[in-house]
Amino acid sequence: MPKAIEFCKLTEQFYVDNKDNTQILFNKGGRGYGLFSLKF
Repeated sequence: MPKAIEFCKLTEQFYVDNKDNTQILFNKGGRGYGLFSLKF
């Protein structure tokens, strides 16, 4: 989980992990800030 968040901060892109049903959204011009949601 933290690894995915760090990856998003570095790439500043939209990252989706279907394995854990985790969606992390970061703005292209953002500074590592976005939407983090979990689906169970």
